[in-house]
Amino acid sequence: MRVLVADRSPAIRTFVCHEIQRSGSDAAECTSEVEFLEKIQDETYDAVIFTDWFSGGGGLRICDTIRSMPHGDDIVILLILPPFAKQDALRAALAAGADECLPSPLNAANFSLRLSAAEQQVNARKERRAAVRAQARAREEAESNARARSEFLACMSHEIRTPMNGVLGMTELLLETELDPSQREFAELARSSAEGLMRILNDILDFSKVDAGKLTLESHEFDLHASIESAVELLAARAHTKDLELSVAIGPSVPRVVSGDSVRLRQILTNLLGNAIKFTEQGEVWVRVANFGDAPGLLRFEVGDTGIGIDDAGRTRLFLPFSQVDSSMTRRFGGTGLGLAISKQLVELMCGEMGVESVPGRGSTFWFTVALKAEHAMVHAAGMHPECWNLRALVVETAPQVRRLLCERLGALGVEADCCESLAAARHLGLEAAEDRRPYAVAFVDEAALMKAALPAGERPDFGQDAPVELFVLTRRVPRIAELPEGMTGLTKPVRRDRLADALNQAMAAARDNRRAQRDEALTAAGAAPPHPPGLRSAAGRRVLVVEDNRINRKVVTAMLNSLGFQVAIATDGLQAVQALAAESFDAVLMDCKMPRMDGWEATREIRRREGTQRHTLIVGLTACAMASDRARCMQAGMDDFLPKPVSKQTLQDLFQRWKLAGTREHVCAT
Repeated sequence: MRVLVADRSPAIRTFVCHEIQRSGSDAAECTSEVEFLEKIQDETYDAVIFTDWFSGGGGLRICDTIRSMPHGDDIVILLILPPFAKQDALRAALAAGADECLPSPLNAANFSLRLSAAEQQVNARKERRAAVRAQARAREEAESNARARSEFLACMSHEIRTPMNGVLGMTELLLETELDPSQREFAELARSSAEGLMRILNDILDFSKVDAGKLTLESHEFDLHASIESAVELLAARAHTKDLELSVAIGPSVPRVVSGDSVRLRQILTNLLGNAIKFTEQGEVWVRVANFGDAPGLLRFEVGDTGIGIDDAGRTRLFLPFSQVDSSMTRRFGGTGLGLAISKQLVELMCGEMGVESVPGRGSTFWFTVALKAEHAMVHAAGMHPECWNLRALVVETAPQVRRLLCERLGALGVEADCCESLAAARHLGLEAAEDRRPYAVAFVDEAALMKAALPAGERPDFGQDAPVELFVLTRRVPRIAELPEGMTGLTKPVRRDRLADALNQAMAAARDNRRAQRDEALTAAGAAPPHPPGLRSAAGRRVLVVEDNRINRKVVTAMLNSLGFQVAIATDGLQAVQALAAESFDAVLMDCKMPRMDGWEATREIRRREGTQRHTLIVGLTACAMASDRARCMQAGMDDFLPKPVSKQTLQDLFQRWKLAGTREHVCAT
């Protein structure tokens, strides 16, 4: 080690330097405080030794000066105190930063031991500095790798999504054409494979963003109940294909309007629900949501099933990335093993926890908690028209749990509901209602109950009353809705609250249409013209400019827009888009972002500059980039909305309905 010795006394300097050199270390010396401070700042020393009286009793001040220097904490300070120094002086020296205080006069043997201890301290501090530097280098290297990985993934995501948009879009359009059974099967397999590839791509991208610390949560108001129901509805067909009973129960005290990241919450829920359906061959799958604790926004979600279950050893590997309970399951059930790892990380970002309870052979229940902010400003999305209150409804459902949940939901909507499990029991209830002159206006009948009754094809059930009954058939298979006889309307299970409200509104609208028809007949007989019925708002005549440099993507989007009733014009880059908007007006622009000559962001800024405050054309970013920063960049450029590729016709329809460019039939009894 290298030691600086400072003292006015030649005898003390000679003694100390001799002992230092004898121990194998290097020694330098100085005679004044000014020289000492210059040396300690200009040169590197591992330790310093000086006497308190060297600076006129200012040894404590020098200790403080050394410690305040860069890397001053790494220097070992040995302070020689005057003879008969008191304990207060010793404590003050240690408090000022001295590592050790040596009493004078110095003893050769004792001083040698003190030097050896000081050398050990120096070596320990050198190792600590080396470890800190190594850790800093490792951190910088990790951050650099994370940045490179994130940039690579963003680039690859864009490159993969662009052709995937063509694959998915073309197969969707192909499936809307006339195909023979074999062709339709091949096309559906192609679409299923492409969707599976997109799910894997999204999983890998999400996991990498979380791993690199790039995934951030958004916060916005949304209808929690509708979000949960839409997530369940998304996977209902998959469950019903396996003849699984699927149900969702939302506690009465769960807030409807909350603030949080609805997209990520839905991602967690659909992942758990998809796994439950995947690993369940028979029985049921359910979703339950309830308050957890005193805070209204602290919620507990449960996704349960009657599937294969998980043993203790499997649960220890469950949330590890690229891992499954049993390696053979990858071959049997498929999957990357990333879904649960991503879901757990997302839950933790939401200040929650995730766990599982399972019994092998009897099923599993995955649960997670999240903290959302309960809001009260937004109106409930699935409200009822006042004329639809106090309806009487009849529920015929063979599954007890589904029957109970449906009756509870009807009651929450202000509907008086009676429930039974067969059409025979329903007719008995209808007879009683007719006798009381309180007939049922609407009936919800399970498809299984209709099949058990063995009614002739197309015949409606007899509910024992003369008053007309609006009939809704609860079915687990979406295609069968179109196969229902005239006068029956299908509702896919599990029935969403907004769909249930629409059904009740439809029942009231049917009653009102009957009254209107009777009134129109009377007006016609009297020679007066009946009023026009409500019409349709459509996309007919709406013009959309598609700005896209990829030929296949242009064809996909154009075909989808044409099928929705829009007129389409094409621009192959941003410069053509600016020129097109200068020459004529459009109702909307679908703007790709990465294009030659002028990209979509620059084109949008130029369009907004030219429009000024006099006009504002709807511009939607249509890009293969899927990062949150990409959406922010689109908004900053002046775009109004953002659609990541690949897009579907339903996505486009939802977009234009959201921006009031295409609507639906205006119901008489609307919410």
